Amino acid sequence: MCQYLASLFNVNSLSIPGKYSLVGCLLLALSLRFVFMWDASFLPDEVALMAAAMKLNASSEWATHGLLGTRGMVYGPLATWIFQIYFYIGDLINADIVFYFYLNCFIKSALLFVGLLWIKKIMKWIPPIMIILVPLSPHFFMYSRMLWDNPFLVEMSLLLFCSCWSFIQTPKLWKLALAAFLAISSVMVHFMAVPFVVSLLILLLWERKNWFLSNKVPTFIVVGSALAYCYPYASFLTEYISKSSGGGMGEPNFKFLEGVLLGFSILGHIAYNYFSGSTGLVVAQLIGYVCALYGIVLGGLFLRELYRMVIMGRSAGPEEKLVLKFLRIFWLILIPFAYFTKLGGHPHYFNGIWVSFFLLCSLGVAHISSVRFQLFFQRASIFLGFLGLINFLTYYHVNNGSRGIHYGPTLSNQSQISRQLANAELKVKDLEISETHLLKMKQSLTFLESFYSNANRGTFSIPLPANDMRKYSPVLYGKDDGGGLNGRMNLQHKESVE
Repeated sequence: MCQYLASLFNVNSLSIPGKYSLVGCLLLALSLRFVFMWDASFLPDEVALMAAAMKLNASSEWATHGLLGTRGMVYGPLATWIFQIYFYIGDLINADIVFYFYLNCFIKSALLFVGLLWIKKIMKWIPPIMIILVPLSPHFFMYSRMLWDNPFLVEMSLLLFCSCWSFIQTPKLWKLALAAFLAISSVMVHFMAVPFVVSLLILLLWERKNWFLSNKVPTFIVVGSALAYCYPYASFLTEYISKSSGGGMGEPNFKFLEGVLLGFSILGHIAYNYFSGSTGLVVAQLIGYVCALYGIVLGGLFLRELYRMVIMGRSAGPEEKLVLKFLRIFWLILIPFAYFTKLGGHPHYFNGIWVSFFLLCSLGVAHISSVRFQLFFQRASIFLGFLGLINFLTYYHVNNGSRGIHYGPTLSNQSQISRQLANAELKVKDLEISETHLLKMKQSLTFLESFYSNANRGTFSIPLPANDMRKYSPVLYGKDDGGGLNGRMNLQHKESVE
């Protein structure tokens, strides 16, 4: 297994036109994730997960389940376990809050790096440009810096697909064991992984049924271990469902189509405003529109391949036929699943199924018949991808986050407010909130208040503003820059607020 993983870094056949190597571009793109890490978002869902992990660590217990989802289902405990481990590590060095963002981002980036090299190794037809566009996507950039449960599916789904596909090519027991572990783990993070997991399971049984029949004992051991791994959570979930009223889903509808048919946008810069919550600064907006051009071209190629997959079914090579077989299975499962679960168009729902959209886009780029246009598209996409991502992270740094519900004030800003209150011997409950869009920030500030109650924490803390808040009633308000775009929270004496 180690020898196989080492072979992923053999880049003799992994080059793109010009002097840039695939590995070099990947590392450069991934390194941008660590720029301005204090500007990461920190919202109530992340807070709930981290607070649960801290509480469990304090009582020396391990989680039996995760958060309660918007559809009335309780998610699995895997993400909480991961954060419990993070806190164990952080407590050893009295780490500041940003340490966990760096740690999480590093682990996720390393796994994505391995997964992208792996999928290129087992699918040599994938254009190298598609591998590079993944870490250049604002979607994956955003979720790599977020301490939340759902984003873990980005790397897990990629590694799951690679292990299954590699097993189909050359069956090995360790590949099957890895696939089983990742399949169960994905479902124990978020149920949105179910269509992808089930599709791969059907494909495995379809393509390698003879291997399973001739290797019954190893197969039984792997399946038994996987069932034992998920048994405690499965028991909890079964009991929870039996006691719940079951009214969380609502009436099924086709609203999901508006999101599913735009699934390709996660690889480009089309959904830029989802996180900004506004039209953005003029310069950033213009750059964003320009950088969205390659995403629009990618969307056209995606829809063409979707049409070819469903309608035309033209002749293809053996490997492409297998890819199309998997995609047909996936879409046949995804559509009823999305219909009955009322899946909306929020981008985080794609974190567990994005590989399927990636494959369709890759087929579209691979089928560009004009060599000249192929070369132009690759070079333009790399340039626009890097430009767009730098524009994306610079916008949030200059703008102090956003007032949108999907980003909010930055971690840096929230940490400053929390430390100001602590130095003034004030509590978050003493805050008067002047604007509706800041009401939800009481949850994250309360968590930071608890986090910083340990006097040893904050070794790497950012400097505090000079103003003294003692003996005053503090008011939390948003910075008004004329356009209402700035995400920064401010703390002032009540008497000084106009």
